[in-house]
Amino acid sequence: MGSTPVVLKYSADGRDVLAAIDPTKTGGIPVVAEQFLLALDEIGAQDFLIDYASIDRLIQSQGAGGKFFPIAKKVDGKVEVAVSSDKMEASVTLVPPKGGKQIEVDDVMGALAMKGVRAGIKNDIIQNIVAQAWYNEKVTVAEGAPPDDGSDGKIEFLFTIEDSAPKPTIADDGTVDYYELNLIQNVRAGEPLARKTPPTPGKNGVNVLGDDISARPGKDTPFPIGKNVTFSQENPNMIVAQIAGQPRLVSGKIHVLPVFEVKGDVDFNTGNISFVGDVIIRGGIMEGFVVKADGNINVFGPVGGCVIEAGGSVNLNRGMHGQDKGVIVAGEDVVAKFLEHTTIKVGGNVRATDGVIQCNANAKKNIVVEGKKGMIIGGRVSAGEEVRARVIGNYMATPTEVEAGGSPKVRDELRQIEEQKKNIKLNLDRTEKGVKSLKQLQEKQGTLPPAKRDLLLQLTRAQFNLMGQLKKLESREEELEEILASSYKGKVVVSEAVFPGVKIIIKQAVLHIRDKVNATVFYEQDGEIQIGVFTG
Repeated sequence: MGSTPVVLKYSADGRDVLAAIDPTKTGGIPVVAEQFLLALDEIGAQDFLIDYASIDRLIQSQGAGGKFFPIAKKVDGKVEVAVSSDKMEASVTLVPPKGGKQIEVDDVMGALAMKGVRAGIKNDIIQNIVAQAWYNEKVTVAEGAPPDDGSDGKIEFLFTIEDSAPKPTIADDGTVDYYELNLIQNVRAGEPLARKTPPTPGKNGVNVLGDDISARPGKDTPFPIGKNVTFSQENPNMIVAQIAGQPRLVSGKIHVLPVFEVKGDVDFNTGNISFVGDVIIRGGIMEGFVVKADGNINVFGPVGGCVIEAGGSVNLNRGMHGQDKGVIVAGEDVVAKFLEHTTIKVGGNVRATDGVIQCNANAKKNIVVEGKKGMIIGGRVSAGEEVRARVIGNYMATPTEVEAGGSPKVRDELRQIEEQKKNIKLNLDRTEKGVKSLKQLQEKQGTLPPAKRDLLLQLTRAQFNLMGQLKKLESREEELEEILASSYKGKVVVSEAVFPGVKIIIKQAVLHIRDKVNATVFYEQDGEIQIGVFTG
């Protein structure tokens, strides 16, 4: 190494480089680190792992004592293995050598074996990263196979679980025959009602350590057996009717229900009616009484200020004078000659021939008032799909609100979310500016006073909290917009006239009627209500 004062030699095993300083060759000039690095380069040890701290100590002592100290060593390439917490994935990181042995495929396989990884190994990936010397990057090289869970048992209904909508006959003179509605579906004893497909066991999986992962067997689905239903003697995966009657799915269970019939009025002679099935009332329902049925309710006589609740449909042959006390709740349709001063909420359609007068009527599908008179006057009617009538409003400009298409609750919630988002974004902007300002001050000064450090922590926490709130609101907003976008477009169809005082709402658009409008169709387009031509 010529006249250099740095003296190097290898350790006995050749893996370490030892160094000393020969004071006779310094010429009185202190030895510096670059001289050590040049000396390492001269002996081909420039790629070794260099101990700069040891070099610094030699420089500080300038070789006092003449002893040799290790300043570099040969390090082989290394394979680091990580197994995920669920043991479904194993990854390796190749650490490059420092003058030592290069990593080979066998080294990777050996490291995996040491960690117990023996399943799902991707040999092609291992060969690729070794060939390309893909160092210091975590790469997935083994993946387990998740279990394939079994399928749950399934029930197939062998009868129509949804009744067809009632279709009363309307004569040319506007009169309606409510007697023949064909609402009841019948079965005889022994007829099948439902069959079951049994569950399957599933297929086990395996993790990267070779351990089996048990599949979840499919859950058995019990038959939804209700009243008057039993198992078939020939087939344990089938249920049949025990009696002749009406099969219905009520609260998730299959019943075969007879029909409960009241020969006269619902009054103090009968008391309130509550029945799991269909109810026929040959008379009327007096004020203050309650009639409930899980099926349909058919009333032939007059109905006063009472409460009627049906899981199916309600059919009022003579209509209802609700006296602002009457309530009708139905899971399906309400069919009546007229409805006055009544609150109505149905999961299907509201159909009246003569009129819906001063009612609060809400239908998930349609509100249709198209008989001889066909009037909607006063109150509020709301349909998820369409409102149809001969006449809406009157010459006295009675306030009448008509809504079609989309849910009002959805629109209200969207407006609230938009207002909340504005407030959050305003606060978030202020918070982000505060955080940015304090960080700039920290970079400039190197540190912040305790009070400002606390403030930065508070603002950072507030920032993340506001971002979380905003994300939740945006997620809910997307859900609501999808609901609104997928809802029925909505129409209001009037075959004769709409009078001033009527307010038309379709989805989010609003139109106040100022002048009488003859036969027309109202619909929403590009956020505004358009007026079309009634074509019958």
